[in-house]
Amino acid sequence: MSATEIMYSEKQRFRSPWLWGILLPIAGVFSYGMVRQLFYQVPFMIKMPEVTLFLITAVLILLVAVFYFLEMETLIKEEGIYLRLSVFKGSEYKFVPFSDVVSYKAVTYKPIEKGGRGICDTDDCLAFTVRGKNGIEFTLLSGKKLLVGTADPEDFMRSLNKMRILH
Repeated sequence: MSATEIMYSEKQRFRSPWLWGILLPIAGVFSYGMVRQLFYQVPFMIKMPEVTLFLITAVLILLVAVFYFLEMETLIKEEGIYLRLSVFKGSEYKFVPFSDVVSYKAVTYKPIEKGGRGICDTDDCLAFTVRGKNGIEFTLLSGKKLLVGTADPEDFMRSLNKMRILH
């Protein structure tokens, strides 16, 4: 990533109540069952092998950790838009140069229509979304659409419009 000035920056995380309302209770029940079975020899639901119970619990806890630390970062710099959806800070950005952007507009979308949450790549659209229903839809030179979810579409558009004047 270049060292030019950042015109806009936004970070989003998965904080949907329905996600945590499903994931945390399931992980909690399995964690409780694992402790009960491993330390007190009281079978969890049906008696399952300790290794199986441990692996299921570990996967659930790992899943909770991944969703907790997963972050989408959007940067607008002089040369283009940088997007990253990652658990790790050192991950590479997807770069979209302004020269590839034909047009853009603020949109309200339904996640299910754009392939869900995260990075969704379909034939006609690449979507980077984490939460909410607001985004900026870019039309690229290739004809493909790029949807970037945002919690603040007004500020995002203001920054894009500033960059448009510069180019």
